[in-house]
Amino acid sequence: MAKVDKEKQKETDAKAAVLQAELLKEDQALLDMEQQHKKDQTALDERINDLEERHFKLRTLYEEFGGLAYSPSYPDGEGVQEFRRLLEEYAGVTANEYLYQRQILGDEEVDLTDSYQKEHRKQEDKIESLYAQKIALYREEEEEN
Repeated sequence: MAKVDKEKQKETDAKAAVLQAELLKEDQALLDMEQQHKKDQTALDERINDLEERHFKLRTLYEEFGGLAYSPSYPDGEGVQEFRRLLEEYAGVTANEYLYQRQILGDEEVDLTDSYQKEHRKQEDKIESLYAQKIALYREEEEEN
């Protein structure tokens, strides 16, 4: 009987070791996923900040040119009017492009977050399942003793 108990104990210990190794692997995968998400989010934030900075610089440039074009010391004429028209047109196109690019980045951010949350939850479910298996294994062992 003791030999059967030792064999059963070895079998239980082996199963527990396999579950523990799998738990460690899945925990590490979860940590890796979190680190990758942080990297991806940082890269996306940098792209957004770069877009915001370029937009700010273009608006500043537009305001400076606009200030020059409407300055009383600036000569008035057909060329100046054409310059003002082109400046206004450029400002409109720039604003539209900025909004378009910002929307693209916003959509990417939503996709990144949604994907991360889905994968994170799936990984947590795997880990919870492994813990449940481990607990069931120990309960089974206790019931047999």
